[in-house]
Amino acid sequence: MSLSATIKRISLDVMEVVIRPGQIYLLAAFNPGNLFTIVGGPVWIKGLFAQATVAAETTTATAAITICGLGAQFAAVDVDSDIGDIIMWPLEATAGSVIVPNVAINPMPPIGAATNFVTGTVAGAGNIALTVSANMDSTFVFYVVYYRLSPDSNIVVA
Repeated sequence: MSLSATIKRISLDVMEVVIRPGQIYLLAAFNPGNLFTIVGGPVWIKGLFAQATVAAETTTATAAITICGLGAQFAAVDVDSDIGDIIMWPLEATAGSVIVPNVAINPMPPIGAATNFVTGTVAGAGNIALTVSANMDSTFVFYVVYYRLSPDSNIVVA
């Protein structure tokens, strides 16, 4: 195997993380609004998380995410959170696959969570979009953990 081929192969073996800087998500901009964009080819998304970082979220707003137009959960849920809490999306929309909110620590996979917390989901070029039901009052940072499935594939902040 050539050096170039070896380097490309190694780059595909590395788990990537893309971070969307913290912001307050408002209904006018995120109904729905794009968080991330998948470019250059397919990716294997292993995890999708948000963390409340500035103030506790107490609005009873709900949140739902789509990946290339498909639901990343069965139904939107209340994302009220304390500072530091992590919110996890199950990456599938089958009955019983719900967002795991309000946790300060979450094992991977969380106990009783959907199988897709282990396997993830494969997606091609498109958007990862957030829909909120009301203006949020906390700052959330979003994270996507993924593998590239081609040398040119990537996930970027929208």
